[in-house]
Amino acid sequence: MTDAERHHLFVLADRAPAKLGPLSALRPEHTALLEQLLPFPAAVQTDAYEIVASNRAYRFLFSDLDALPVQDRNCAWLMFTDPVWRGSLPNEDLVLPEIVARLRAHRAEHRGDPRWDELVDRLLAHSADFRELWEAYEVADDRPHLREYDSPHAGHLTVHFQSLWLDPDRGSRLIVMVPADEVSRERLERYSALIEAAPSWTARDDVEASRAS
Repeated sequence: MTDAERHHLFVLADRAPAKLGPLSALRPEHTALLEQLLPFPAAVQTDAYEIVASNRAYRFLFSDLDALPVQDRNCAWLMFTDPVWRGSLPNEDLVLPEIVARLRAHRAEHRGDPRWDELVDRLLAHSADFRELWEAYEVADDRPHLREYDSPHAGHLTVHFQSLWLDPDRGSRLIVMVPADEVSRERLERYSALIEAAPSWTARDDVEASRAS
């Protein structure tokens, strides 16, 4: 068995430590850290993929997160149901199975939690692709990945997708997209500068101007 499968077995056998409730509020130092990571897109996320907070580079990377209902600010939900977020994945055949496998592994640690049941039920009801992957019963753990994204506002990016635990017992983590090459770094810098120069900028404004060549 892989490490993820072995841990999943212990969870199902009630031999792994129980998770506490989700992160309910950010500490000031977490908020400051998100801003210090600019121009890298960064966010605080739960192990259920809920986006608790983000810096402006992450907020506008695909669409305006703040314009979405709170219950939809979830990476798993958006990648399977939002055409813009789904369209940002040039390698969706690799990324989507990973999302589902990690979601299934973490869900076992929260059995009986209505928050998790609601998320999985919504995804099963709204996405045939999610249903197919969920029924495969794969599990995976959280490890750094090299990812590619096609942002409508920053252009094509190749990044190291880092996941750093803030509070493992509550499943909260800091996710950061670190550029893997100089082209991606330059594109993120131009995109971030555009947002900073126009405080009222939204994901609908100046799309072509902010698109990297």
